[in-house]
Order: sequence, then structure tokens, then C-alpha cells
Amino acid sequence: KSDYNSLAYYLGHNLSQTGGYTEAKEISLMLLADEFNTKSLKNKANSLRLLSDVELKLGNYKSAYEALKQLQEVNDSMHVRNEKLQVAELEARYNTSESEKKILALESKTKLQQTITVSSISLALLLLGFFIYAIKQRKIRTRQQLLSMEQQKAVEVSKALMEGNEQERSRIARELHDGLG
Repeated sequence: KSDYNSLAYYLGHNLSQTGGYTEAKEISLMLLADEFNTKSLKNKANSLRLLSDVELKLGNYKSAYEALKQLQEVNDSMHVRNEKLQVAELEARYNTSESEKKILALESKTKLQQTITVSSISLALLLLGFFIYAIKQRKIRTRQQLLSMEQQKAVEVSKALMEGNEQERSRIARELHDGLG
């Protein structure tokens, strides 16, 4: 149907150029009456332009003027529609841009949270390692002190035994000396 309407328009246009004004007028009126053709504002505008030119060439100035008024309304409608499309496109671009900004902000926030989490875990592990090291060192010192105390007691016991032995020897020697004398 679209091809048929395109051929009809070109036929009407050629007839208008070659002097077949009445036939061109019939074609333009047929195109304007066709619902499929008039759904497209561009097709409707072309058909109205053809009708206006033909009516002007036929000397029907009032009809040419009416066709021009309708053409102006269609052109205004196309202009408004185009502006709405442009506004919608700009709005979509803006919304996309804002969404991308939000996504980047969220990604940045997520990366920051991951960095903080990793840093916190690393710090916790480092502190845990330090505490384990400190506890082991304390156990080693305690063991060494205990060992040192045990050795010191052993030395004291040995000294006490030696003193006791010495005192016993002295007593025995005194008794022997006293017993002899």
C-alpha cells in the first residue's frame, strides 16, 4: 500500500508539472482520503502541498489557501512531534547520564567498602598475630623464670645441704676432739 501511495503521489506531481491539473487534483484528493496515507504526517503534508499547487494552477485560490492552511497545521504538528521526540531523546540521554553517575558512585562506594573491609581484616590479623607472639614470649619468659627459680632453689638446697654437711662435720670433729681430750 505504501508503494502504491508513493507511485500515486509521483504520478500526481508529474501530472501537475506537465499540465494535467485536474488529474493531479483527483490523485491528491484520493491520497488525502486514504487513511493509510494520512497516518504519516509527511505523506499528508506532501499530498496537501500537491493539492495546493494544483488548486493554485487551476485558479481556485480559496481552495489553494485552505490546502495551505491545512498544510501549515500538519507542518506545525510535525514540528511539535519532532520537538517532543527531541525532548524525549534529550531526557533519555539525561536519565542515562544520571543513571551512569549513580552506578559509578555506587561502584566507588563498593570499592571503598571493600578496601575498608580488607584493611580491617588485615589489621585484625596483624593484631591477632602480635597478641599470639606476645603471649608466646610471655610463656617463654615465665618458663625461663620458673626454670631460673628452680635452679636457684636447687642451688639453695645444695648450699643448705653443704652447710648442713659442714655443720655435721664440725660437730663430729668437735665431738671427736672433745672425746679425745
